Amino acid sequence: PWYKEGKRSSDLIYTDPYTGSATGKLMISVAKNFGSGVVLADIPLDVLSDTVSQIDLNGAISMMMTDDMTVLASTSSVVKIGTKLTDYASLKDVAQKAKNSESTIVNYNLDGVEKVMFSHSVSYGDKEWYLLVGLDKSVVFSALEVAQKQAITITIIYLLISVIVTLFILNTLYKPILALKETIT
Repeated sequence: PWYKEGKRSSDLIYTDPYTGSATGKLMISVAKNFGSGVVLADIPLDVLSDTVSQIDLNGAISMMMTDDMTVLASTSSVVKIGTKLTDYASLKDVAQKAKNSESTIVNYNLDGVEKVMFSHSVSYGDKEWYLLVGLDKSVVFSALEVAQKQAITITIIYLLISVIVTLFILNTLYKPILALKETIT
């Protein structure tokens, strides 16, 4: 089919991912019409696995999926290459939302753990693929939680200092009134 499509088109054609018969690896092909024939280049998708594994965030999983939600690369021990994200109940909504937007952030729950998935579409010829990076919310918001605790502590300390200073000032200002009251009575 790629040869006929390549002969019909004057532009580059891009195949959907497939398993190479010689290598057994997931790959794509790029073809171009050159007058009397078609030149084809097979590209193994190992480079995608290398790319997603280089996303080095604490506790992160990363994946690359196609427009039909087939997983091309994954660092997850659960999500396997070649499966569809819609096969995983907890990721079905995430996959749908990622596919329907150029960039999105989706909150989801996986085995009782609150998570957040960031996605961004990547153009591959006339096709769209999606890079997804998932993180535990506790990891994403850990710095904010520390800052929040520090802000609450500082606020309480300043409040206590303000009350003590206010009482001191009021006591100082009220002494002449008490002295006057003593004199009158």
